[in-house]
Amino acid sequence: MAAMVRGEQPEAAVTACDNRSIDLVGKRRAAGQDVKEEIQMDLFEKLRDGIPVDMRDPEYSPAIEEMTRSGRIVFDINKDYLPLMMDRPLLHEKEKELLGHLGENASINAPFQIDMGRQVSLADNAFINHSFCASAAGGIDIGEGVMIAPQVTVLTVNHDFKDKMIIICKPVCIRKNAWIGVNVTICPGVTIGENSIIGAGSVVTKGVPDNSVAVGNPARVIRTIDMGEQEGEYEHGGMGA
Repeated sequence: MAAMVRGEQPEAAVTACDNRSIDLVGKRRAAGQDVKEEIQMDLFEKLRDGIPVDMRDPEYSPAIEEMTRSGRIVFDINKDYLPLMMDRPLLHEKEKELLGHLGENASINAPFQIDMGRQVSLADNAFINHSFCASAAGGIDIGEGVMIAPQVTVLTVNHDFKDKMIIICKPVCIRKNAWIGVNVTICPGVTIGENSIIGAGSVVTKGVPDNSVAVGNPARVIRTIDMGEQEGEYEHGGMGA
């Protein structure tokens, strides 16, 4: 459920999700909620804001309810994925039910695992390939046109070193037109900048600026992308679709 290394932001990088595609908490609160729902919003806001939360506390019960809700929807999608592929509008409705926000022409290929769907925002034209795994309590915002390859893991949860039942979350933000290669792991608190590329098998522990290529464990920026270059003027090898 958790990563052992919390993401860090370099000085040049922006804070994770400071321009998030949708403010899920604010949107629901503005719509008006009953007392129980307001308590839930407070919990999920704490999770996004990195406030320590004790999983033994009754306050954590809305998170358990959300994991149960998400688990049921994810199970249904994974179980019936082949028939759903023949009925794309129904598949879109099920994924929309699961997620906090699902944009136009955005989709996730099954099988996948998302533990708290309401904490995930997927913007227009974003695509996630199969075997995606998200520990999403801290919030995951995926921007417009993002492409995520198979077997990618996104983590937003850390545990207190002295008391593992206390979780400390940080959101992950993957910005517009980024490309995440196969088998990448993204740790809590990380922002991937616009148009940036993360090479296959990388472990991303700190923010990646816009227009950058980062590879390795831990991932390091190896070059800057000139968005004015013509296709074919630079090497594509090693990224991993």
